[in-house]
Amino acid sequence: MTEKIFNHPLRKIVLKYDENISESDYEKELLQAYLIIHDKSEKLIKQFAKLHYDYKVFDDLLEAAEKNIMPIVEKIDDEHARLPFLLKDPKNKIRLLQIREHLTEYFSEINSFQQNHVTPIQEQSGSLFKQLNDFENADEKLDKEFSQYHQETCKSLYREFDMYSLDLISYDEDQNNLCESFSYILKRSGDIDVIIKRYQILIGRIKALYDKWNEIKSWLD
Repeated sequence: MTEKIFNHPLRKIVLKYDENISESDYEKELLQAYLIIHDKSEKLIKQFAKLHYDYKVFDDLLEAAEKNIMPIVEKIDDEHARLPFLLKDPKNKIRLLQIREHLTEYFSEINSFQQNHVTPIQEQSGSLFKQLNDFENADEKLDKEFSQYHQETCKSLYREFDMYSLDLISYDEDQNNLCESFSYILKRSGDIDVIIKRYQILIGRIKALYDKWNEIKSWLD
């Protein structure tokens, strides 16, 4: 057996050939198709790497928003809990006037939070969800193409392996190694799921905050 090495940007391809059998046109076509699969795999892995990086940057935005929303939530929760009782007693007019004056302060804090955190997060989330959708579509497409390649292009090699120069065992091992290249995606895809869940929880907290804020304003109108 003669070992041949093909240096692809994604990984080193190592195949063995029987030097006593001439390489057929079918084997040459199979190799070209195999290299095309590598090209598309490399592109998909790079696409995921960028997606993963962008989600990590997005996660930093979420962390900053979580820290900055906490003191605002505490103030609004406190006022939201006390106001119904204060409104029932006419003797609390002075306290109510003070709260009305604080509305300006609260509005300034909420407006700043909206501009510095909510708006950037909304802008990034839309872009990221599109990137994620594009990646999932590309991943599904490559999966179908790989299955078609394996079932159709490689069919003759698996059925009539003794007719070809290309050693089936070496090819099968190399193809398994190609599949191992996708372990990067499998190991890190969970990171994105966690960040999306964090985003959903934060959006829920923001909505609850704004709902209470609007209710406080309606009580004091």
